[in-house]
Amino acid sequence: MTTKVLKERNGVIIHEKNGIVTKTAGDEENWEGLKNSWRFLQALKDTSYVPAPISIDGEHWQLDMEYIPDDVPSDSEIARRNIIEMLHVFQKRGITHGDLTMPNLRWRNNSPVAIDWDQSNFTHLEARPQKRPKPDLVHVLPAVIEVTQDPSRVLRRWLGLRDYIKYYFGWGTLLDLGTHMGDFCGLAAVEGMKAIGLDQELIRPCIEAAGTYWGHMGAKFYKGNIVDYIPQIHADVVMLFSTWAYIYNLNPQNGWDVLKACIANSNVFLFETQIANDGPAPAFLKTKKDVITMLKAHGATNVTEAITIPVMGRDAERTVWVATSD
Repeated sequence: MTTKVLKERNGVIIHEKNGIVTKTAGDEENWEGLKNSWRFLQALKDTSYVPAPISIDGEHWQLDMEYIPDDVPSDSEIARRNIIEMLHVFQKRGITHGDLTMPNLRWRNNSPVAIDWDQSNFTHLEARPQKRPKPDLVHVLPAVIEVTQDPSRVLRRWLGLRDYIKYYFGWGTLLDLGTHMGDFCGLAAVEGMKAIGLDQELIRPCIEAAGTYWGHMGAKFYKGNIVDYIPQIHADVVMLFSTWAYIYNLNPQNGWDVLKACIANSNVFLFETQIANDGPAPAFLKTKKDVITMLKAHGATNVTEAITIPVMGRDAERTVWVATSD
């Protein structure tokens, strides 16, 4: 098989032959980058998140590794959860990629593979200059959204909300009411938060699965009715997404009590509900202004529209509101 040149850029020639990628540095600076890549390929070779390292040649300034085709995920939910797990592994090992964007992300059976580790850091040992100094999560989630379309809106919502809750990253608590499979708790755990999820499992069993996905990150999950849990609602950040309308429709007073508890017993309340002919939306919620009025009537002093996202497959959109009380 003939050698195929994949790329020539910034003093590095990359070619592939028989399933092996060879990177050749054209100068000493790029050779240092290839040696750095080798460190991280070795550090993560027991995972599926990097190409398998093959060899490094100091005489010819070359690095050989497994070739990863540029595939596309076939299952957006599996791909999303695998990305969150990958970020957790990097965090646990003290690794920052530094340029984890679309060109440096490949997919293999819905599992991500990160390439181009030239600028990466062991965060507890060093601070090498990085092309993109923000957390890897900030750069990789848009790449996942682009290839999967994020039909459940989980990643787009998290990205739209990070700035409102980042003060609590690394130490704060997050309570997700109606957690389903717990993906928001997984993201919170990656950000260093203590995450708790609650779900009544009315749609389908999920708590055991959520624990399997995210329990090893420290997230806790419980089966229960949100209304029964009202006395225990207390966290730095409380989330209630697309669940409140069902509570209200069953018993309006319970709906009001849940809202009051979420606002009063959190530093930041993240709220999403249906309005105006969207599913179970209460008749009085006709506009966004009605949602703001409702939240303020139940204790919020500040209400901000954080992000509005179209619902895939139908003519509707959902807004996440950030509510706080002084």
